Amino acid sequence: MDRRSWLWRRKSTDRSPAETETSASSASERLTVTDEQDTAKSSPNSTRSPEISSKEFEDDSNVKVKVLSERLSSVVQDIRAKDDLVKQHSKVAEEAVLGWEKAEKEIASLKTQLNAATDKNSALEDRLVHLDGALKECVRQLRRAKEEQDQTVQDALAQQARQWESHKTDLGLRIVELTARLEAKSERSVATDGDTGSKLAALEKENSALKVQLLSKTEELELRTIEKELNRRAAETASKQQLEGIKKVAKLQAECRRLQAAARRPSMNVELRRSPSSACAESVTDCQSDCSDSWASALITELDQFKDDKNSASTRTASLAAVDIGVMDDFLEMERLASANDLAKGDAAVEDASGRLAKLEEKVRKVAAEKAEREKALHEAQRGLRTCRHRVMVAEEKSAELQRQLNLANGEKHAMGTEVEAAEAAGKLADCQKTIASLNSQLKSLADFDEFLPGTETGGAASADTWDGDLKLIHPASYPAQIGYLAVT
Repeated sequence: MDRRSWLWRRKSTDRSPAETETSASSASERLTVTDEQDTAKSSPNSTRSPEISSKEFEDDSNVKVKVLSERLSSVVQDIRAKDDLVKQHSKVAEEAVLGWEKAEKEIASLKTQLNAATDKNSALEDRLVHLDGALKECVRQLRRAKEEQDQTVQDALAQQARQWESHKTDLGLRIVELTARLEAKSERSVATDGDTGSKLAALEKENSALKVQLLSKTEELELRTIEKELNRRAAETASKQQLEGIKKVAKLQAECRRLQAAARRPSMNVELRRSPSSACAESVTDCQSDCSDSWASALITELDQFKDDKNSASTRTASLAAVDIGVMDDFLEMERLASANDLAKGDAAVEDASGRLAKLEEKVRKVAAEKAEREKALHEAQRGLRTCRHRVMVAEEKSAELQRQLNLANGEKHAMGTEVEAAEAAGKLADCQKTIASLNSQLKSLADFDEFLPGTETGGAASADTWDGDLKLIHPASYPAQIGYLAVT
């Protein structure tokens, strides 16, 4: 804004002398016109009297004086205003001179910066040439190192492949040996399995026969024990019946004694209570005696019958008991002897069968243990064969993986080398383009500034806008950015 203001003031100062001349000429013209008008006004009145003319002349002179004084005061005011404008224009001119000097100083500093930038650019170009040579040397060394590394990797892979091949052949021979052993063991195990199978079948048949015999013996023993239990229960029931009969006989004897005692008591009471004279009493006693005799006779007959029954029952029960006891004793003795013989025979047979069964079980255990050992050895041989095959497969996979990794590494190295070279070339090209662009921009700005300087000296007020635009290019606020940009480039 300050630069535009002083430029505008400069334009106003350039126009002020012409304006003053035009204003002075216009004032003189106005004075001549007024004089002519006054003379024209005074010419028709020349025929009047001198007094009137003198008064009019005085009045006219007074009016003229007033007009002239007013004109003079206005002219003085204009002159003072113009003096103020002149002073302002002089100040503006001084400021313009100071700005011009400042611009020249800035131009000189920019020229020094340009020289420094050109020197720096030349140094950078030298350094770029040096770095290019160093880069080529590094690339050459890198290629040499890559070739050496590839050679070492190839040698290591070849050696590893030879080792794996030798290991593979050893494992193949071992697999063949193990397969031969496995076949031999399988044949022996098949033969032994056939023998042991036949032996085991015979032992199982014998074991089943012994089990059948043992079951039959146990059934016979159970039947005999059941018969013994039944005989014991029959003897117990007979003894219980005998005891019950004895108890019944004792009860009947006690009842007979009680009845005999009861029959004796009324006869004794009749003898003691006899009355010498009473027909009624005699008849009563006769009736009582008849009744008692009949009752006693009935009791006696019943008692005799009971005694007879008792004697017959006792004799019958005694005879039956004696016969039963004898028979039971004989039967029990026979059963005891038979059971003892059968038990002895059964125990011997059971012991013999258990011994044979234990022997057979021992043989079966031995055969099973031998079979388990052979199966275990067979499984171990198969496991060893599987491990060997797995190792061979792992070795083949490792060799294939190493070969694939080697191919990938070679491809990646080649691709990385080409990518690195392309990236380095692209980076160098980009850096060169950046430096060229920056230098072109700086040279263009300096060329524009150099073109601006003569135009400002000869253009005058007509090139005020270009002056303002060019001053923006050399504004002091843009110095740090330009200097930083030059330092970066």
